[in-house]
Amino acid sequence: ERLRAALEQADTWEETFAPRMRVVVGDITETRFGLGEAEFDDLCRRIDAVYHLAADLTLASPYVEIRRVNTFSIRNVLELCLRGRFKHLFFASSMGVFPQYFFDFANEFSGSRVEHQMQPDVATMKRKYPLGLLGYPWSKLVAEQALLFAQVAGLPVGVFRLPRSCAASTGLSESTDVAVCLLAAVADIETMPRGFSIRRADEAVDVLSRICAAISLNPRRRFTNNHCCDPRPPVHDIEPADFGLYWREVSYPSFKRACQARGEKSPLHGHWALLDHFAPYWFGSARDGASLPVCDRAIREDCPVSIEWPGTLTMMRRFSDWIRRPQSQWPHPVRESRLDFDRLIAQGERNAVRAGVDFEQACPGWMRDGLQRLVGALGAPEAGLLEAGRGFVVFNLSRILRN
Repeated sequence: ERLRAALEQADTWEETFAPRMRVVVGDITETRFGLGEAEFDDLCRRIDAVYHLAADLTLASPYVEIRRVNTFSIRNVLELCLRGRFKHLFFASSMGVFPQYFFDFANEFSGSRVEHQMQPDVATMKRKYPLGLLGYPWSKLVAEQALLFAQVAGLPVGVFRLPRSCAASTGLSESTDVAVCLLAAVADIETMPRGFSIRRADEAVDVLSRICAAISLNPRRRFTNNHCCDPRPPVHDIEPADFGLYWREVSYPSFKRACQARGEKSPLHGHWALLDHFAPYWFGSARDGASLPVCDRAIREDCPVSIEWPGTLTMMRRFSDWIRRPQSQWPHPVRESRLDFDRLIAQGERNAVRAGVDFEQACPGWMRDGLQRLVGALGAPEAGLLEAGRGFVVFNLSRILRN
């Protein structure tokens, strides 16, 4: 019932799935998952492959609180995979084992890369991941090491280092994800910390699932570690103003105070220890036109099907449509875009300053006059412009001005 409800919510349920699913109720932290010896032996005989995705996903948790679920349980998974005969084991790890990834390749991580089959640097993790705050990446690292020992013993192992992912290509989004909560908090108080942008490193979870499944079923796969990221360069970091959301920009401390004044109503309530840790890296670290410095060689060579990442604008359009559906029960505020000629011009002028060009030359008077007439026509009642589509009209006009 839980699986069906989740798939229905994501608009991916098909009735043909039902007869293909068999649920065995157990506890991953218990020996043999809490099953009887006979039932566990039956699983060991019948199963060919194990996809291990069970974990406590709370990013800001002390290691001691999540190691039982995320780390110690690997022993029980390995017992299933090693008893009787070897099973293929595919493990969902995290790109977060690389601090440079979680810290957005900003500040001292600027210029660094995550190379093919690269292993995490433990010394850097010790500096950037306090065990009392960020236990999640440590739990994944320890589990990875255990699997590498099993691989030496002959177990076929595949590790999928998954990126930040809070949405599906259908538009469904995880409302409790910290990145979503940050955007929701900005919308809540209509104020954003200086340097805030809508990050592009959030891959669609259904695309990731297809990649992992295809690689796991490839008998000629060669690599153990798979960096499941879209490294293609974005056009630019997207700002709320690109969608007609003209919110005040303040310092991070001022933004934090304004959110905390909302108390438990703020979407960021309970996230401040984590956000304080990452704020110097997450705000103001735009990578205009730069590709994500992660080598995706393993998934390119071992995935037997074409990898099609949905574009950022496609993802945002579907997300916008999804949160407006009555049945989505979206818990966060949804703000409407403004189609405003003066604001568009001001945004264009800021982009010109960043690009080091003369805005008057790049966008001469005749062009601005034409834009003003177009904005007026689009905003007229006769145009019938829907509220849900206004932000994407603004985005296209902003893109033209930027170009």
